[in-house]
Parts: sequence; structure tokens; C-alpha cells
Amino acid sequence: MGLSEIKKRKGIPQKEDLFDRAGRVELAANEFRLTQTEEKIKRDRISNEKAAVTAHEAVGK
Repeated sequence: MGLSEIKKRKGIPQKEDLFDRAGRVELAANEFRLTQTEEKIKRDRISNEKAAVTAHEAVGK
């Protein structure tokens, strides 16, 4: 789901920052996903954007 879809689903205006509306648990989960993706990119030696996006999606699932 893209940013616009997430905002629409949560009823957040497009001009408002999504993270300003996130609670502690949601922020922590997002940070965890980001750190795990970063480690996967390093571990798998991913060096191009398409593969990085694929890795990000896989970790997010």
C-alpha cells in the first residue's frame, strides 16, 4: 500500500505527515522494519534500487 492509500484509509489529510499521527507502537514497528531491511541489504550485498525495494517489501511482509 502506498502513502496516499494509507492516509486515505486512516483519514489523514494528504498535506499532513503520516508519522505525526502514528502512535508509539506503530512508530516502533516501523523502526524495526527499517532496521531489519537495512541489515538484509547489507547481508545480501544489495546494491541496486530495484533489489532494495524488493527486499524492503519482503521484510515488511
